[in-house]
Amino acid sequence: MSPPSEASVASSTLGIASYFDETVQFYRVFWHGNTGALHFGMGCRAAGTHQQRLLNTNRVLADAIDVLPGERVLDAGCGVGGSALWLATHRRARVVGVTVSAAQVRIARAAAADAGLADAVEFMHEDFTRTTLPDANFDVVWALESSCYAADKDAFLAEMGRVLRPGGRFVMADGFLGRAPGSRREERLYETFKRGLVLPDLPTADRFAAAMRRHGFVDVRAARHDRDVTASCRRLFWHCLLTYPLARAGRALGVVSTTLLANSRAGIAAYVLLRRGIAEYAVIVARKPSPGDATRGDPRPA
Repeated sequence: MSPPSEASVASSTLGIASYFDETVQFYRVFWHGNTGALHFGMGCRAAGTHQQRLLNTNRVLADAIDVLPGERVLDAGCGVGGSALWLATHRRARVVGVTVSAAQVRIARAAAADAGLADAVEFMHEDFTRTTLPDANFDVVWALESSCYAADKDAFLAEMGRVLRPGGRFVMADGFLGRAPGSRREERLYETFKRGLVLPDLPTADRFAAAMRRHGFVDVRAARHDRDVTASCRRLFWHCLLTYPLARAGRALGVVSTTLLANSRAGIAAYVLLRRGIAEYAVIVARKPSPGDATRGDPRPA
């Protein structure tokens, strides 16, 4: 992964912060409700309600690395605190969440206070590629649909390795590039998706896993979960498709921003990209080596 310029990284970070500040209420009303989940839900349509699938994603990731009571977890890109509060409630973990969105920090802190969890969780307004957190301070790093926003993936992985203690675990779930777009129409679809969500180019899951190994992580394993998120992605598709005419009318009247209109287009594109295999969804787990470990990474392909 070639490093981007400092100027492009700074511009990307500001754009992401502005995007989430502007869309925070939109996501609450139309997506996550009281779950605080700014991610796709895992499970088929028969597997409970939309909100139950959103919460199930937390369980899938927590089970993947066996988060234990009392462990310190860094929620890198914590959104409005949904996963952090879930981990504190259901796994009795102690969680620090970081996000570049000031609006998200305010909402997350209020949610923690309302839930009586202010002593178990902390939310910080920081860039997860260069935090002020101490070295080797966490048992677990958790990145749920957040690493995709790192313009500099190497800086992100280096920072996660710095704050994770030796032997600590890293779990992430995200969208990745499944294959390159094969036509101009597919290229436009991919660009619509990235533009609407303020995303840089996506790596493949294999490439990201290889980057993790280069940064010293071991036992790196990636698992595809496209089918698990299909129902959730389809729900987003239909919501955005059916409300898009209203969004366009609202934009013409000046009551809907260009950000929200582009976000609706991205929601439509996301499902098409997933169905065509241009996008894929994967959970990746890894570990920071302990002093007694061999220095090489896991040779198995991701």
